Amino acid sequence: MKVKLKHPSLEGAFYFASGNSIEEEPQRSKSILSLFRIRQKLFLIALGLSAFVACKKDYSANNKASSDTPGKQDKAKVSAFGPSVMYTPAAADYDPGALYARAVQLEYSGTNNGKMYATFERYNPGARSFPIYESTDGGVSWAKITDITDQVNGWEMKFEPQLYELPQQIGSMPAGTLICAGISSPPNNSQTKIDLYKSNDLGRNWSFVGSVATGGVANSNGTEDPVWEPFLLVANNKLICYYSDETDPAHNQKIVHKTSTDGSTWSAAVNDVALGTTLRPGMPTLAKMANGQYIMTYEIVNASGLPCHYKISSDPESWNPSSSGTKINNGGSPYIVALSSGKLVMNNYNSGNVYTNVTNGTGAWTAVSTPLGAGYSRALVPLANGELFIISGGMLTTRNNITYASMAIGNYCKFTNRANGKCIDNYGIFSNGADVVQYASGGSFNQQWQIQTAGGGYSKLFCRTGGKFLDNMGRTTDGSIVGQYEDNPSQNQQWQIVDAGSGYVKIINRVTGKCVDNGNETADGAPMKMYYNNTSFNQQWKKIPIN
Repeated sequence: MKVKLKHPSLEGAFYFASGNSIEEEPQRSKSILSLFRIRQKLFLIALGLSAFVACKKDYSANNKASSDTPGKQDKAKVSAFGPSVMYTPAAADYDPGALYARAVQLEYSGTNNGKMYATFERYNPGARSFPIYESTDGGVSWAKITDITDQVNGWEMKFEPQLYELPQQIGSMPAGTLICAGISSPPNNSQTKIDLYKSNDLGRNWSFVGSVATGGVANSNGTEDPVWEPFLLVANNKLICYYSDETDPAHNQKIVHKTSTDGSTWSAAVNDVALGTTLRPGMPTLAKMANGQYIMTYEIVNASGLPCHYKISSDPESWNPSSSGTKINNGGSPYIVALSSGKLVMNNYNSGNVYTNVTNGTGAWTAVSTPLGAGYSRALVPLANGELFIISGGMLTTRNNITYASMAIGNYCKFTNRANGKCIDNYGIFSNGADVVQYASGGSFNQQWQIQTAGGGYSKLFCRTGGKFLDNMGRTTDGSIVGQYEDNPSQNQQWQIVDAGSGYVKIINRVTGKCVDNGNETADGAPMKMYYNNTSFNQQWKKIPIN
């Protein structure tokens, strides 16, 4: 979010990066800083921010015999943790101390899957860098391992870092490579560059890959031409970097993207949201939805209430740039993720809540309270165990710690068959080896499955009742029955969920390569089977998130 200063006495004292990054000149004035804080608080109050979605509760009913006792639900999940403190600024650090935290959990790194890495803006005296923290226990505890420093410009790594794990090879960088894009800027903030760095040793060492974009002075007063707020995504066999761009005189600020096949050489910028000389769309984040489409969220500064908007596209390289999109709520600095169930979760600067949506971005967004208070550009990470990790760098107007927490978010979905409309169901039987069947769609927890990351592109399907996982039971022939079994490391429980087109997926076993199939049965209670991969609708399933 960019906050413009209109008071002439402040123009010479500070430079700004995205309204959050306050870089003081050598002669720092505490009285001017206090005046800035007061003016910025008044500005935020004047926005009149308010969430328009009321918090809802989920009262799920069973439609047949089952045992939905709390003791049997979520058995395989790690308990939520936090709020906890990752980092506290040193006494010598200047305000805000820390800001703009980001985190990632590894999914494509073999035996290291599940490890997590985090970074943030740190406001220390001297040359600034992006600190890198590691967690080896799923985000519960963290330790600093290194810093990303500027290796090519003789500048500092200052603003808006974004961490990402490559899901596939890009150029010479294999799947599992940890990358970080962020703003490099000299001590006087006279230039801005979005530079990309990589690590192939779990964040211990980092090397420069390439520069995505170059801009002018790190000042958001509308008269300079900086670049801000990178966000990374791999799609169409390319690495895509979305960012906020003030270099075009026809637009106050716009959202653009560039693509690369190696991380070093980048395409020309393509407009994604470009709304003229007054409005300032910025802070893009994206997620791939259950239906295969992409959703982009962003703020629009200088619009009433500082709204958070979204757009939807089947191609993440093609957006209607002249459209302002659809409003979700007010608050600015949105961040969006898609959970494994297909449920969307976003948050904004206005509230400590997150907002969920189970209809691929359209329709209602439901407010859900979280363990952490509101924060500027608070980041979200879907965890392998089905929970949601939240990391915050605090507010624009305070001295901040980096804090984090995880929470259960109701990350369940149903699988509805394309041929007969019935759902995969554990039938209310919870013993090891029990058959998994099909049943008419209803509100039973027996039909609700949590997709937990197993690494390497595979997942485990955990039933909400009984605490068992979908399992091929060691069976390998066509027509063999699919069962359920307690959690274990066997690949019999690992499945690849593959897009089948038209909003449907296939569920393919890692060991046999066979697909979950209704066996051409139509009756309630008929057991689910496995068959070789084919074009039959019997093995195509619609993944429907549960609110």
